Amino acid sequence: MNTQLFEVQFHVRPTRLHPQFGVIGFGFLCIWLYETDEQSAFKKGHLLAENLPYEFVSGKSFKIAEGAELLPYQVSSVAVAEIIGINFGLSHWPVGENEEKAIGHWPAIIPPLH
Repeated sequence: MNTQLFEVQFHVRPTRLHPQFGVIGFGFLCIWLYETDEQSAFKKGHLLAENLPYEFVSGKSFKIAEGAELLPYQVSSVAVAEIIGINFGLSHWPVGENEEKAIGHWPAIIPPLH
């Protein structure tokens, strides 16, 4: 099977078990990994992250196209994933930040989380 690099993003909120609970209000947990398609990448990403101290609000998965221009947050993260096969990152906002305003109309989940 031919694998490709994917980015899986989860809109998350820390649970009471998170060491920064009460400090971090919400964020995006990103996982870069190799898989064969978007659904498989999403499922594998969720499996890897499901034991982390986060409430999963929504998520999405997309292929990192070879030769594509990367966004600033992706540059070093993708480089590490290409070397070791996987990488994790978290962008977060503090408690009290307006979540709806900060993330806007973030895309729907693919596939749904249950």
